[in-house]
Amino acid sequence: MNYLLSILFVFLFAFSAYGKDTSKGIGGGNLRLIDISLDALLAGGASTEEDEILQNLQGGGHDPRKRGFTVQNVELSLSGAIDPYLTGESHIIYFLDPLSGETVVELEEAFLTTLSLPHRLQLEAGHFFTEFGRINLRHPHAWHWQDQPVINTRLFGPDGMRGPGFRLGWLLPLSWFSELHFGAQNANGETMVSFLANEEFFDERAIGNRPFADRGVKTLKDLVYLLRLDNALDLSDEVTAKLGLYTQLLYGFKPGWAAGLRYEYATGSGGGRESDPFRDDRNRVSPLATWMPTEFSRFRAQYNYDRADHLPDREAHSVWLGAEFLYGAHAAHSF
Repeated sequence: MNYLLSILFVFLFAFSAYGKDTSKGIGGGNLRLIDISLDALLAGGASTEEDEILQNLQGGGHDPRKRGFTVQNVELSLSGAIDPYLTGESHIIYFLDPLSGETVVELEEAFLTTLSLPHRLQLEAGHFFTEFGRINLRHPHAWHWQDQPVINTRLFGPDGMRGPGFRLGWLLPLSWFSELHFGAQNANGETMVSFLANEEFFDERAIGNRPFADRGVKTLKDLVYLLRLDNALDLSDEVTAKLGLYTQLLYGFKPGWAAGLRYEYATGSGGGRESDPFRDDRNRVSPLATWMPTEFSRFRAQYNYDRADHLPDREAHSVWLGAEFLYGAHAAHSF
């Protein structure tokens, strides 16, 4: 498997040398090219809690969750035009398991998008993040903070909510950006933890101490459906605020520099929740400082103060330093 992946890397990066053009004339025909990039997130830090407890305290699959150093996320992205009617994107993730050191490979996304449907419609089909909330649909390197919000980990699991399906978008004819989405995806698997999930995930992290129920897709009721309305208005060029079950404020005080503060609260219900790291009462405060020398690199310093019922001393202090680098042509992210 590793040998085949190595061949794939050599082949793809050889073609990336042509640049960002979607096609290049060769003789009497055209060779259609793709954009290739690699983004790496690395972290180092310390915590008052030991590594075993950090696996749940920092419950996101790509959080820094080990004393010392963590390879959070290395993302290989491929994108480009398929033909005059379709574009395609795929994102393959590599990271090291913090405790075992084992290399983990995941298919994060692979989907096609239409370019020329009538009436301002656009269809997306394949394997992709569910467009729920603000953070779930973003890749880890597009987050401002270094870890996934606590409430997202509880609702969507360590790797976010994603799956195979389709999403139909309609760009409304308004003077500001407004898009209505309707979609459907499979409801089972380790990335659909709040729905059917799978037995392997329940063995590791049972939801509310409930037993696993094996259920396949028998009718349309066994799918996950999404209805979403996106609106974007420019309130200020200087201040960005994001609210929800967590709230964060990020301020860019000079070119390349930003500082922020995030507050989070989560709770749960049911018997025994006080000792369950995914149902107990939880508060977190996280100051952040960020420096971006260029658009291809970023350095961050983050402090987490956690107060949670399941912790031995009810509180924990963690400091994480992060470095990110990107090379290649990466597809744009939504903001």
